[in-house]
Amino acid sequence: ADRAEDGIIAVNLTMPLDLNPRQEPRKWACYQEALSSLPGGETLHPDVEVSHFVGGPCDKHKVAAVLVKAPEVPEGSHVHNKLLCGLSAAQMLSKARAEREQSGEPPRKRLRGKTRPASEPPRKPVSVEVFWGTAGWSRCQLMGELASGSWGLCTASIPEIICIPRAELYETLYPRLVFASKSEMSEDYSRDDGDIDPDQFDEEGGEEEDAEDDAELDDP
Repeated sequence: ADRAEDGIIAVNLTMPLDLNPRQEPRKWACYQEALSSLPGGETLHPDVEVSHFVGGPCDKHKVAAVLVKAPEVPEGSHVHNKLLCGLSAAQMLSKARAEREQSGEPPRKRLRGKTRPASEPPRKPVSVEVFWGTAGWSRCQLMGELASGSWGLCTASIPEIICIPRAELYETLYPRLVFASKSEMSEDYSRDDGDIDPDQFDEEGGEEEDAEDDAELDDP
């Protein structure tokens, strides 16, 4: 997405985040506040499954996007920019599905003269994917990183982004990526440096931001 005249922002879709109060106190507090603010003071429906992801190092304590997916209603999938809005939407989908089931199942449909088998696969929960933070570049910076081979480009449809499990998304799309031709700007990615540390992608001043965060938490 464009930001102002010279800014590009993006969200990482494939980096899971283990959200817990010990390692991520600010995010955890924000999440708990949203849960406690559900309409009517309700608790989150047991049919809602929430997953958290690192969207990027910029504004890392803020929710960048919330993707709500109802497996049996693809057109019911929506992206929200507020955590409470996303959780509330998932709550409504789950309650509506529960009410339909309580009202009785519709008559069985026949397939080529046969009824559907009695045993059906278990239904999937309503999925909520919360992305914390974004990644950002100036246009010039991003063009330079593309030229160096740091990033590849490919086309992807919205159904692919929504339906492919996050753990499989990278391997599914990577073969389709197109990288810039080799040049004097190309980086060498042939060596194996082990696991990537997400902290290395923090924007300039990241240490000062962390120190400021800690100071805020220590304030009485």
